[in-house]
Amino acid sequence: MALACGVAAAPAWPQSYLGAWDVLRRAAAANDLPSTVAERSRSPLGPDQGRVLSRVPPRDTDPRITRFLKDHYVMYYRTVSQNGHLFVFLPGTWSRPAAYQRILDAAAQAGYKAIGLEYPNDTLDPTASAVAQICLRNPDPACSADVRDVRVLGGSADGVVVAPADGLQNRLETLLAYLAEQQPTEGWDRFLIDGHVAWDLVAVGGHSQGAGMAAFLAKRHEVARVVLWSGPADYVLATHSLAPWLSAPSATPPDRWYGLVHRDEAGEGRLLTAYRVLGVPGTPATADSSVPPGSHQFVVTLAPRALPFAPAMPAIAGVYHTSVASDSRTPLDATGRPAYLPVWRQMIGP
Repeated sequence: MALACGVAAAPAWPQSYLGAWDVLRRAAAANDLPSTVAERSRSPLGPDQGRVLSRVPPRDTDPRITRFLKDHYVMYYRTVSQNGHLFVFLPGTWSRPAAYQRILDAAAQAGYKAIGLEYPNDTLDPTASAVAQICLRNPDPACSADVRDVRVLGGSADGVVVAPADGLQNRLETLLAYLAEQQPTEGWDRFLIDGHVAWDLVAVGGHSQGAGMAAFLAKRHEVARVVLWSGPADYVLATHSLAPWLSAPSATPPDRWYGLVHRDEAGEGRLLTAYRVLGVPGTPATADSSVPPGSHQFVVTLAPRALPFAPAMPAIAGVYHTSVASDSRTPLDATGRPAYLPVWRQMIGP
């Protein structure tokens, strides 16, 4: 079972897996602490005089925010012509924006102002953190939509409780207002209208649970682009079908949707079915070394990057699932750049 996908926990786990649960519990508890100096110093990116990178503590943007206090990551390039759009990336379950700096850099190099947003994407219970974990055995088909709605706007559903100030939407709106105040000449105010997100100027993307949040937002708001890395695949076990919100009418036209999966990740077939149900155009194309022009769905097959300190538990680590997007696992080419950078760029646009 791939925990990164949010598959519900089995009734009993081998002893070798129990340490991983403890790691996730500690990681979830640490989310309520601000980023440390050591955490802020870690980056896979080399120096670049044109790159502007800011790490913004959520409470600096709104003192009412009380949980999920790791930094938002904000990036753009002074040396790249700006395309006038914002790229918002949403991390997967248990992950933080710092884990996806290569994707933010790809978006910034494409001319976006890019934000990796810290938001509520887990609980203190690692067996009930991802949306799929919470809802898989709930017979109510609306469960996953309800949980995602709570994580966007605040409220309570299926045991998930989020204060409105801690919700994704408030975090994005207060971050944009903060950036507009702190950097008044950089044009952040264009992404707000009367204090609310100007969604038509926003490309939303995410990994795993974050991909589901991006798709959920794009269903409700007409956005400039939707970029999905290995998610969503919200499923209703009682009806053996995908959650109904995936097939609901979309405010964002189909030609703006893009999705990618790894051939060997758990649930690959269900993810591709979800992309079809969401209305992502076309059929899956392999995109390891070359990117078929005009494609919107992609399958990659390269081996995840091996880490000498990682536990030998591929099922619980979800290495194929994480390798499509995360800094720690995505494969690199001979120059040290992400091997999937060409397909990322086609997905991200503009």
